[in-house]
Amino acid sequence: MFRKKRNADHVGESEHTPLLAIWYQTRAAFADLIIPMLAGLKTVWLLLFSPLKFFHAYFDHTRPIEKLRTPFDPVWRALTKEERFPLDPSQLLLFGIFTAALSGFDFNTSNRFLEVLRATGITKQAREGVGNASSSTETVISNIEQAWNSAISQNIFGLFDQTIVNAITELIVTLIITMFFAFIFYLLVGRRMSATHSYSFWLFMIGLQFFTTGVSSLMFSLTSLATINLPEFMPGFFYSVQELFFSLLWLLIVPAFILPRLHPETELTTKRVIFAIIAGRGLIAGIVWFFLVGYVSLVTILGTIF
Repeated sequence: MFRKKRNADHVGESEHTPLLAIWYQTRAAFADLIIPMLAGLKTVWLLLFSPLKFFHAYFDHTRPIEKLRTPFDPVWRALTKEERFPLDPSQLLLFGIFTAALSGFDFNTSNRFLEVLRATGITKQAREGVGNASSSTETVISNIEQAWNSAISQNIFGLFDQTIVNAITELIVTLIITMFFAFIFYLLVGRRMSATHSYSFWLFMIGLQFFTTGVSSLMFSLTSLATINLPEFMPGFFYSVQELFFSLLWLLIVPAFILPRLHPETELTTKRVIFAIIAGRGLIAGIVWFFLVGYVSLVTILGTIF
C-alpha cells in the first residue's frame, strides 16, 4: 500500500530525476525490511511497560492501538506516514522465534520430549513391539524406514537448513499446544474471558518468552567469549537463571497480575489465574507424556504380551 502510494506521488519527478527515483525505491526496500522489526519492537515495548493499556486497546478498543507511543515511533515516522500498528499475536510469536533463531538458539534443545525418547530407547522398543505384533505392520514399517534412509531422501533433507526447519517446526507445535492450553485455561477460569482472548493473550506471552530467550542466548554467546574471561560454568549458569526467571515472568507472574485487572467486573482472581495456569500446564504435560511415552510404553507392553 505504502509503496504504491509513494510511487504514484513521485512518478512525475522520477521521469526527470532518475537518482531521486532510485532513492525512493531504496527507501521503500529499506522500509519493507525495517518496519516489521519496528512493529515487533513496539509490541514488545508495550507489553513490557504498558501491558494494561496495550491489552485494553487490543481487546476492548478503548483507544486506537496504533496511537500508543514507544521510543521507536520517530524512526517509524521517518520511513512512512502510515499508521504504526503493533504485531498481532501470531506475528509476535513468529517475531520471537525469528529473534531466537538469529541469536543462535538451538530449537532442538527445547523439545525435551524427543530427547527423552532418544535417551531411553522407548522409540526403538515401541517399533520392535509394533512390528512383532503383525507381519503386515512390520512390512509397512520396513518400507517407510527404507524410504526415509534412502540416498534420495537424505539428499532432499540436505537441501534445507536444519535451523530453519527446527524453527518452523517449533512454530507449528507451539501454535497447536497453545491452542489447547488456551482453551483449557478458558474453561478453568470459569469462562470469565473469551476463548479467543485467551488464545491471543497466551500467544503474546509465549512470543515474549521466545524473544527473551533470544536475548538470553545472545547474552550467553557474549559471556562465553574468551575476552570476557569468566569462569567456565558462569555463562551456562546465568543463561539457566535468566530462562527460569523469564519463563516464570511471562507464563505465571505477568498473567496473574494482568488478567484480573483487565476485566475486574468478571471477578477473576489472581488465585484462580494461578490455579488455571498450573492445572492447565499439568494437564497438557500429561497429555503430551501419554502420547509420546505412555502410549508407546503401552504398545510395547501389549506387543510383548501378545
